[in-house]
Amino acid sequence: MRANREKQISSTNQIPSNRHRMNLAPSLLLTLALLTLVGSAQDQAVPFPELDTLKTEYDTRVTASDGLHLAAVADLDKKYLARLEQEQKIAQKAGNLDEAVAINGEKMAISTGGGVPVEDDVKTTAVLKKMHALYRAEKAKLALARDSSLKPLRDDYIKKLDVLVTELTKAGKLQEAMTVKTFRQSLPALSAVTSKNSSAGATPRAPKTPVATKGAVPWITPELPQPNSSGWITLFDGKRLAGCDPSAEAVASGKILLDDDGVLRLDNKYISFNVAQQDAVLRVQVQKVSGQNVTLNLRGYSAYFNGGKVFGIGKGNPFKNLKGGSSSKDFDDFFDMEFTVDGGKITLKANGRTTVALEDQDKSIKKGGVSVGALNGVSLFRRIEVKILDDRK
Repeated sequence: MRANREKQISSTNQIPSNRHRMNLAPSLLLTLALLTLVGSAQDQAVPFPELDTLKTEYDTRVTASDGLHLAAVADLDKKYLARLEQEQKIAQKAGNLDEAVAINGEKMAISTGGGVPVEDDVKTTAVLKKMHALYRAEKAKLALARDSSLKPLRDDYIKKLDVLVTELTKAGKLQEAMTVKTFRQSLPALSAVTSKNSSAGATPRAPKTPVATKGAVPWITPELPQPNSSGWITLFDGKRLAGCDPSAEAVASGKILLDDDGVLRLDNKYISFNVAQQDAVLRVQVQKVSGQNVTLNLRGYSAYFNGGKVFGIGKGNPFKNLKGGSSSKDFDDFFDMEFTVDGGKITLKANGRTTVALEDQDKSIKKGGVSVGALNGVSLFRRIEVKILDDRK
């Protein structure tokens, strides 16, 4: 390689006389010296003990740090398999053969070390698309956490490599210094390290999120829609989130996300709507995926669903629980949750049946806002509607 480069230089610079040769010789010598150093650096990844020691030390520290990350991924896979088992039972009970077979295939792939596909294709069922989106989002969060934990190790490693370059240069070991510099510049990004060392299977990507600047997200508008003939105001319909203006950071980070199948995903996040009222009904179609609870808020009162059969109503900040309740069945999938604050009468329903009802004559808060949220976890919404009761005759 070096001989070819020298030949190229010689043929390019046609030297006609000794006088010209004396003028060009220093430049030629410097060029040849640099090419020799670079060529040697590229041919030898770890050519001497000093660099080998630093690399081994760094790899050992990364492996030790990876323990928590790999444990978290294993836990995520375990929960994903459990959810697949649950969805397969639902499909079988409904007599949906195609869905049941697809889910069973997914279980086998995960159990044998395969990963969730990076992207879905036309054959992916609706249930698996939804589950893939959730899995990818959680896996992406774990990757970001891993990158954060590795950054101090990477920064220390790079600092030591730079020190080694300086020391070798001062010692006149220019070839070794150039090799270390080239090696340092070729280090992959942390995300590439994560992909290389993650558990088996394709490394999932985060769900697609809009390019967000506040007030400029195509599917979010701060304008409040007009009520329909029955008085209901649609705040989310599977395509558009209306009457609110969440932060650009919340959208860009995926804390507030519109999935491809028209589901609004909240990850430990609340959305406050531009509605101020005294009495109202707030109803949603929701599924609690993880975390503490789903919360609906009206005029200072909060209705919550903790998962399974557990519901309740409270108020204030700090929160004061007023009354708990339960349903006759578990709600593991999407269901209708309806919260009413009408004077002192407070009611919470699940699929049309009352789970909690109470009276509270606290008149300290005459008007309040409307919001929905997911506390310490992920909740999914297919629909959000509110009916203002203040103008009744």
